[in-house]
Amino acid sequence: MSVPEGFSILNLSGTFTSNNTLSDSMDEILSLQGVSWIKRKAISAASVTLHIKHYTDAAGIEHVDIERKGPGGNATENRVLTWTEKHVDNPLLGPIITKCRRVKIDELSGSAEFLTTGWTEETREHGLIELCVQSEGKTPWVLIQTWGIEAINDKKYYTRHLHYSGSEKVATVRQVYDYEAGN
Repeated sequence: MSVPEGFSILNLSGTFTSNNTLSDSMDEILSLQGVSWIKRKAISAASVTLHIKHYTDAAGIEHVDIERKGPGGNATENRVLTWTEKHVDNPLLGPIITKCRRVKIDELSGSAEFLTTGWTEETREHGLIELCVQSEGKTPWVLIQTWGIEAINDKKYYTRHLHYSGSEKVATVRQVYDYEAGN
């Protein structure tokens, strides 16, 4: 289901499930990241649910806290939009570095056009959320994500654009989420 009228990139709070019909397959990116075939098949066959709490703290710092439920177990991601590196031992990907921020399209760290296209005017005006994930493992790779609101078939959805680069390979994926409920 599309997001309700008035839903905004400035407050992504809500419950969402992956829309596997409108989303691209994650298989190629997961394979390039070294995820086993059996885990990739489990991930692609199931739905992911995101419970998002988006807020600004007393110091004026923006946060996006996500409880993720789906294949591979449940996980909590607490994103602080300060572009500060955070070292994480991810159960699926191994050791990674992440950083996150709100950013205008012309200030994105990646140059891939895929990350910048398709967004609503409101998302373009207020900025995307950019997440950068970098491998600390033996095989170096970088995954840049942009999050925002996108119009698809005349309906607005919360979406993520992913751009993978590493091992002389590049892959892109669009993830689309159905809005289920407000938080």
